Amino acid sequence: MVMRELLAISPDNQEASRADRMLIASLVGKLNRYLHGEAVCFDEPVDMAGFTSFRRAVYEAARKIPYGEVRTYGELAKESGFPAAGRAVGRCLAMNPFPIIVPCHRVIGANGHLTGFTRGLDMKRRLLRLEGIETRGSSVAPGENKPR
Repeated sequence: MVMRELLAISPDNQEASRADRMLIASLVGKLNRYLHGEAVCFDEPVDMAGFTSFRRAVYEAARKIPYGEVRTYGELAKESGFPAAGRAVGRCLAMNPFPIIVPCHRVIGANGHLTGFTRGLDMKRRLLRLEGIETRGSSVAPGENKPR
């Protein structure tokens, strides 16, 4: 089942399978803990059927960025196996249908700038700060939480 279909199911919906209800309850609990500042790993499977191999590779690499860390688009391109595709990684992340679960908010520009977040830079800044990454204006704070 596709993640957005699962998210449309209420955990108490008796017509949904027990497994789907349990998955939704788990996701809701994890999202709640995440939004309260707890380091949470969203390791649930996501349905990437129909995605290109490039798009799957980018999302899988992004899911490996640890809570409280950032990567540049170029670094994520390398980690995805496409070292020359930094801009394409940005376009791919702009289409991310699984925000937070595929943490595209942890990807920043090479100069440390907060760029390219579909839900707005203010939301990106808030999610990064929630994870302990300090920002100043539209950049990750100098000397803190630098991409590796």
